[in-house]
Amino acid sequence: MQDNHTWLRYLESLHPKTIDLTLERVRQVGESAGLFHFDAKVILVAGTNGKGTTICALNKLLRKANLSVACYTSPHVLEFNERISINDQCVSDAALINAFEVIEKLRGDISLTYFEFTTLAAFYIFKQQPLDVLLVEVGLGGRLDAVNCLSPDLSLITTIAYDHQGWLGHDLESIAKEKAGIFRENKPCIVGKSALVPSLIERAKQLKCETYTDGSDFNWGLENNEMYWRFKDQPISVPQHNLPNNSVSIALCAYKILGTMLALPDLSVVINSLEKASLLGRFYTVMQRPKMIVDVAHNEESCQLLKSRILAHDKPGKRFAVWAMLNDKDIDKVSNMFKDVFDAWYIPKLNSSRAFPQKMLVESLSSCGVNKIFCVDSTKLAYEVLMQDMKAQDQVIVFGSFFTVSEWLEANKLS
Repeated sequence: MQDNHTWLRYLESLHPKTIDLTLERVRQVGESAGLFHFDAKVILVAGTNGKGTTICALNKLLRKANLSVACYTSPHVLEFNERISINDQCVSDAALINAFEVIEKLRGDISLTYFEFTTLAAFYIFKQQPLDVLLVEVGLGGRLDAVNCLSPDLSLITTIAYDHQGWLGHDLESIAKEKAGIFRENKPCIVGKSALVPSLIERAKQLKCETYTDGSDFNWGLENNEMYWRFKDQPISVPQHNLPNNSVSIALCAYKILGTMLALPDLSVVINSLEKASLLGRFYTVMQRPKMIVDVAHNEESCQLLKSRILAHDKPGKRFAVWAMLNDKDIDKVSNMFKDVFDAWYIPKLNSSRAFPQKMLVESLSSCGVNKIFCVDSTKLAYEVLMQDMKAQDQVIVFGSFFTVSEWLEANKLS
């Protein structure tokens, strides 16, 4: 296969299940080539939300410290290559295809899911480079996720909230147990404020993990609209950025803990690397006048954060929503949450069999008393209609899923 898009289509059809939570198959293939053993410090990041932004912030701090850093995140927004980066450079198509060919030979007749196969390919790529730190985002849950074949030196749990209940359990205690599966005996862990669930803390105690919790061992606050961060009573001012403060706080703590394992400059030396830090798809501005923001918020917790960030900004004109979600989400909670935030709603038809039908989104909004709702045949048409109707001082927020944001950016050639 000559291009990565052909490879990715092939990988989607390789295994009978899209998600198959077991480590046996992926471990067998990876261990045969030593793909889970790194000289670099390995950090695993799990959580319902905030994983990507935490890795983004920590990567900036470590790169400012002149370390060689690899990042593995998912899903991507525009191109698969975004998932695999080394020193801020996305993997090339050539390196990706080579890695796919290697894993295809390694697996023999062992069936792998798309995520398992691509995870092994990422680790193969990382093995070819001299690295100081490897930052790895958990795909789903933790305990049975393919990346949990690694042996982390530090584990981070960002948040715990309701999402993927069909896989992880229907209560926070069950979800927390799955995410605590990335903890390792006698290895430190960092737990975000909204992840302080008893079953998770109990697991950390059982494994004798030195546990750092947000709100106790470290915390953050705002003073005159500026963020400050405190670690064991040592305050530091944080420059303005475009990442969630909770994510930045966890990343700052991770940097401090890594400083006990590696020779790192003081945090005060690297803190300015966070200035204007942002991540595509996370309250990301793609146009200034009119203001256009895209956000992949797709569950109750992330939508609540999005709402708070929207309302923290001035509204000089009208505010419009472009909204579409996948059919395993609770649209009624989201509708009710945002019912008073927007002047009008545009519901595009997504090019995905997993998307909620437009009719159901309209019914959900209507039941909350929203009456200005417009259905459009595509994200491209939604953009064209909005650009005709909007004035320079207006705002549009595009949200609801990675698919929504990806289609919006691709169809309208925005970045």
